[in-house]
Amino acid sequence: MNNDEYINKYIYLPQKAINQNQINYKEAKVLFSNKNVNKRYIARKNDIIMKLTTPYDVSIFLEDFKDDFIISSKFAIIRLKNNVKFNSLFLSYWLNSHETKRQLHKFVEGTSLSILKINSLKKIKIKQIDMEKQEKFSKLFFLLNQKKELDKQKSECENQLIDAIMYNL
Repeated sequence: MNNDEYINKYIYLPQKAINQNQINYKEAKVLFSNKNVNKRYIARKNDIIMKLTTPYDVSIFLEDFKDDFIISSKFAIIRLKNNVKFNSLFLSYWLNSHETKRQLHKFVEGTSLSILKINSLKKIKIKQIDMEKQEKFSKLFFLLNQKKELDKQKSECENQLIDAIMYNL
């Protein structure tokens, strides 16, 4: 069967695509299917995606997409309800914090493959901070992550420069 014969096109994110509040879309895989995927497994804007295996990295979909992203059962999808007083970006940073990861280790099951159950996420204690502060911290954390990524790219470029100079000596 070729791709034209399938009804639906989905994008699948493997676990390695999620790392420290970032989604590496280059890791995404295109899937074609004759069946519709249940909407609860399709990511939406502001969904928080959390790995249920180590490391328990968290990320967030900040954009709307023309394609549907399928989220596998190896992730938890956290969707905030309208009455919840959390900024989803702030919450994703909170869930990536060392304090939260320390709490999560109490709920891990299994020895060779440590798995976190979705119900355990409900037991995480999250400090209630007013929405204005959450938004300010979210912007700060976002900018700091951007800086870290730019520093990483700068370092890679400097290493390439060193290699190029050494090669031409």
